[in-house]
Amino acid sequence: MNTLSKSDQQSSRQNHLLGALPVAAYRRLLPGLEFVTLPLGQTLDQRLCRDLLHAFDRTPANALAITHQRAADLLGVRRVGVTEAVGRLQAAGIIHCGRGQIKLLSRRRLKARACGCYAAIKKELDGLRLSDRAS
Repeated sequence: MNTLSKSDQQSSRQNHLLGALPVAAYRRLLPGLEFVTLPLGQTLDQRLCRDLLHAFDRTPANALAITHQRAADLLGVRRVGVTEAVGRLQAAGIIHCGRGQIKLLSRRRLKARACGCYAAIKKELDGLRLSDRAS
């Protein structure tokens, strides 16, 4: 007789499947998984901060070539919402926006405004990088 609950069984199957993925595939999937498990009630500002941090994690530069429209498309919101959120971040001295570019001024303050799932995803990705170096 199986004593695991249905959700525990499902979680176990998911962990087994993720464990079978090559590290490179898992690393590519992980940032997208946050959209499946996002807690309700996150603000657009939190989501934008999280996604900007993920983007800055992948580039050595402190500037991204991205338009408000492209950011809105990625977040699934209207452009005007991104423009307002970017304006608040710029007014707080966290980023600076130019034409089609966002420059990071304060990573620490951007991270403080991001939702909690950023830290969880980053921790998992950092663990994968360490395991790559060890092998």
